[in-house]
Amino acid sequence: MAGEPDPKSVVAAAAARFFRSYESHCENRGEDGLFALLNAMHSLADKLSRLGRPNLNASQNYLALRALRNLFHHESELLHDTRSLAAGDVPQIHTDLAILCLVPKASVDRALQRARDDERSAIGSALHWYGLAVNIEPAIFNVMVDAYELLQDKGIEPDDGSFARFDSQYHWETAHGQAHRVTGALLIHVGDIDTVLQSLLAAPIRTES
Repeated sequence: MAGEPDPKSVVAAAAARFFRSYESHCENRGEDGLFALLNAMHSLADKLSRLGRPNLNASQNYLALRALRNLFHHESELLHDTRSLAAGDVPQIHTDLAILCLVPKASVDRALQRARDDERSAIGSALHWYGLAVNIEPAIFNVMVDAYELLQDKGIEPDDGSFARFDSQYHWETAHGQAHRVTGALLIHVGDIDTVLQSLLAAPIRTES
């Protein structure tokens, strides 16, 4: 129909918002940024699905984060219990990501209860469980790669600086034989990893004085 926007242009705009939201999440690390990222992901997935398969519904990372997004959408107070922090601020932990994004296991369990029966196993596999704390940052990073590769597959390249930086890093990894996705494994030098993460999750959020 005349006057309707080109579907690929709509996807490109949604993708640009998604990659900008990811950069903001990495730089600012807070519950508002996390929720904005999850909403941008959900919007992109919806628009990608209109272009047919493949789409993000094939990504277990997306399924896991969508379940959490839906939970936070209906129970926004649970966002206050999440913690996003720089991995460098936890010197006893070593990881292949610069950020930890921790969600209480109780919240993830609630999200799983809302999910479809045939998706629960995939959702659980995408997340990293440590006692009463769950690290969702590996799923966040890997869904960025999933989305990027889908956009490439469909010939969509947003004219956006955040996307361009991700694209440059992806090509650098390819040229140097590096993996594009992360394992997200956490190694601890001293102490018990479950105890450390649970204490981080329970700690008050720092505010600027």
